[in-house]
Amino acid sequence: MKNNFNFTVFSKETIDKQFDQIQKELKPSMDYKVLLKEFHKILHNRVLSTLTYDSKSDEFTIFRITKPWKNFDFNNPNSYSYNPNPKEIGRAHRKGFPVFYGSIDPFTAFSEMKDSIKINDKFYMSRWKLKFKSDTNVHSLIINSSTKNSEHVLNSVIKRPYLGLQNMVKNIPNEFREGYIYAIEKMGDLFTTKGISNYHITSAYCHEILYDAKSKGINIPILLYPSVENSLNSINWAIHPSIVDSEEMKIQDIFELSLKENNSKNEKGDVSVLIHKKGILDHNSSINWQIPHFSNFTIIYDNLNIKTYNNQIIKGKKASKLKVNDTEFTIKELIEKNINRKEIQKKIPELTSKSQDDSSLDFEKETFSYSLVLQFEHGNEIKTKTGNSCINLIQIPISWTRGYKTVK
Repeated sequence: MKNNFNFTVFSKETIDKQFDQIQKELKPSMDYKVLLKEFHKILHNRVLSTLTYDSKSDEFTIFRITKPWKNFDFNNPNSYSYNPNPKEIGRAHRKGFPVFYGSIDPFTAFSEMKDSIKINDKFYMSRWKLKFKSDTNVHSLIINSSTKNSEHVLNSVIKRPYLGLQNMVKNIPNEFREGYIYAIEKMGDLFTTKGISNYHITSAYCHEILYDAKSKGINIPILLYPSVENSLNSINWAIHPSIVDSEEMKIQDIFELSLKENNSKNEKGDVSVLIHKKGILDHNSSINWQIPHFSNFTIIYDNLNIKTYNNQIIKGKKASKLKVNDTEFTIKELIEKNINRKEIQKKIPELTSKSQDDSSLDFEKETFSYSLVLQFEHGNEIKTKTGNSCINLIQIPISWTRGYKTVK
């Protein structure tokens, strides 16, 4: 953690007044340079906490959602990257200045776009790999009044940077020591204000860091900040095009998806999707498209669960071998007679979306499991511990494998 600007430390009370003034006096109609001038005039200084990554740092996976537009070219890898000429301001970009947005997990990437994606809409999820080859400064806005709480999911992420900040100011009076860190928290809070009301401030703040700072010999091409749409429970990336277009960052693959169910706004917090295609880039940067291929459909007879009309439960390996109506006809044969394997095979793509870990949209998963239920009227009698009784229902576990095959 290091500081890139000289600064004066204020008390917490003064900092509160400064940030209140920023939100009251800086207007969306103001010119960018005028707004920045007033921003610095009010705040007097800005503390930029940065992390430095290098070639020894781990490789990062970044997820990005793309909603297709008119004349969208799904065969062009650039279609899944940053908007080269944004027409409106965003949280981390000014109008006309591109910034690549991504998330550290697929659910957060979807959350950022969830209001614009409706049930059955097709959209694209791309995965990118970022591997730094030289020292790269990353400005972190993850420290705020929420994440500093020890119970917050991101608290473990900020612990080391937070201790680093405390050590930097340990020799100054306590009142100003608190103010130093408090200023960083307040900027984090301002940046993650819900809605677009502060975009004119946050976009100017980011533009100065990502674009203007280079002229002063300061290169900070990446920002990290908590996801507002995922209730500050995960992290987003805002990346300058110079990194995206370099050898350090590459698109790994693309998934064409459609939304089946969206519970991201309630306590369940999951998303159900269908995978239509998977695109992999070859050495010539062309996209080779593959479609899901399902095989190895299996009924797991050892794990049957049978319920009878006298409320007995029979399960385990022996259940499939039970005789029906005191004949040689077994439970296994009863199931085979009543299950239409071809119909189940047709429904496997939809079952796959229901059986995967929806909260993480796990596209790597290959083997899936689900349970079917067969319900019977009276007439299929078996022996139970309390006497003969007819089968009410049978819960049947099944499994299958998903792979991908090239579209011809």
